[in-house]
Amino acid sequence: MLFESYETFVRLTLALLGYGFIRWLLPEKFVWHRFGLLIVNAAVLLTFIGEHTLIVLSLLSLIVYAAGKAANNKVVRAVMWLVIGLFVLRNYEAFSGLLPRLQGPLFSVERIGLSYIVFRMVHWLIESNKGKIQASDVLTFLNYIFFFPTFLAGPIDTYSNFHQGANHRPRRIEVAWIPYGLGRVLLGATKTLLLVPLVRPWGLDWHSVGAETGLSAGLAFPLSLVAYSAYILFDFSGYSDIAIGIGRWMGFRLPENFRNPYFASSLSDFWRRWHISFSNFLRRYVFMPTIRILNSSNVLMRRPVLVTILSYLFTFLLCGFWHGDALHFGVWGLWHGIGLAIAKLWRDYLRPSWAKGVAYDMTTTVLTFSFVTAGWYWFHYPIIF
Repeated sequence: MLFESYETFVRLTLALLGYGFIRWLLPEKFVWHRFGLLIVNAAVLLTFIGEHTLIVLSLLSLIVYAAGKAANNKVVRAVMWLVIGLFVLRNYEAFSGLLPRLQGPLFSVERIGLSYIVFRMVHWLIESNKGKIQASDVLTFLNYIFFFPTFLAGPIDTYSNFHQGANHRPRRIEVAWIPYGLGRVLLGATKTLLLVPLVRPWGLDWHSVGAETGLSAGLAFPLSLVAYSAYILFDFSGYSDIAIGIGRWMGFRLPENFRNPYFASSLSDFWRRWHISFSNFLRRYVFMPTIRILNSSNVLMRRPVLVTILSYLFTFLLCGFWHGDALHFGVWGLWHGIGLAIAKLWRDYLRPSWAKGVAYDMTTTVLTFSFVTAGWYWFHYPIIF
């Protein structure tokens, strides 16, 4: 989406060169670095979102920044739930339909990239309130919210890591940034432009597999799910590679988002490798707080395994509906929540002593991939009653 036309590519290239020139010409003037980066982000984002959306989200970002700096529990919670509530009302038809009379600028912003903005805002509010963000300024915060490489689909960076990149001045020209960034961009482009088109037709429509190969439905359908597994990995990780590569060109070390997830030896291992920044966000701000809340119950505090299982179910149900408000997304989330619950019972109670070694690891890797691949059915195909 960032490279829809030749003109957009030229503007982006000129903007990056201009930002690089500012950093080189004024190495100690970090305020000019931040201001130049803000101009670059705004210029690029305006190629695919409207001025109205950018202005409204900027004003909301200033409110969030001020709330975080205030570090008042009541203010932070009020603003955080305001942000989450506005996101839900704007992003989910089931809720927006209940309030048809709601009008105003906040309810007319474009949805593109909105969920990742909410993630960054929630992170800022919580960590600021905990006193864990040591250094901050409004220009860096706005750049953090609107950093164009990560605007559409992450990775979800932490503010502290982003702040370090925005205020980092290399003592020498770091030539390694250029080939590394170029390599990641080329890797991402290879995935999204070459590999995705190869597997997408079969992955999105299992009927085409049978039509092209003559295979029965019993074989065409699982083959289509394997193709979908490849498609969603290449497409998503390809975008992350491009974002990380462009970020490195600009002096930012963005977090890795995928680490060979289909070679995971367990479902929990899979979620440590798949959409890593999102998984970390869920663990830090949903899963662990849910455990703490459940442990505060006198009934559940003595049943840690049950608490973990319930936390898995809630976290991944929320994860599923984050992807969309259709029922099949919730089923996909529960599929993984139930799978993690079963894995927890296996590890703590059912796993025999002989279940170890290379053969066991290979078997669990195949089973994990099969489970994840089967789960993509719920993710992709709507439930029809």
